Amino acid sequence: MTTLRVTEGLLFFYGLTGRGLTLQTKDLMATLELADTGSFAIPGNPYKAGDIISISGNLVGDQTLQNGPAYYNGTSYPKLWYEGSLEFHARPITAPGDSSNPVAIRTAFKFNGTLKAYQSNNISGGGGPAVFDVALIGRGRATVNLGTSHDIGGGTLGRDARAWLYYFSSCHSSLCHWIRRALS
Repeated sequence: MTTLRVTEGLLFFYGLTGRGLTLQTKDLMATLELADTGSFAIPGNPYKAGDIISISGNLVGDQTLQNGPAYYNGTSYPKLWYEGSLEFHARPITAPGDSSNPVAIRTAFKFNGTLKAYQSNNISGGGGPAVFDVALIGRGRATVNLGTSHDIGGGTLGRDARAWLYYFSSCHSSLCHWIRRALS
């Protein structure tokens, strides 16, 4: 199995329904529709000041990793069906104190996994031979956007998670130094 380093891309979750994943390596560009958030927490949950927020998670299987276009080894595919296991590892973050201002919290993440693609839906093995079957590695910066503090019930203040964003980096900039330092 070939191992490819993700140099650019984005995993995003907005609210309950906005989600997607793009990946770019030297030999692969792919956009995946996601049916759900996998093991990631769903944005929208309120967090109180001091709450620990786990932002690591997995996207696994053909039910989560649905379909989308890809470009692989010089060939363009308008629609492929995906399966695999993609793991995002980051240190937990702490919800900040209450305020009337939204906040974005950033931390480094590491990424690894496998991705397999078929030209037709592979449920029950009907997708034909794999177009590609690759191992993926990468790193980047995760950003969690939290809204303003508000009453979440019983006079308790909290912030709603608005979006979770995972930006891949090829590490050719000062961001790499920051990522390496944050992960050590």
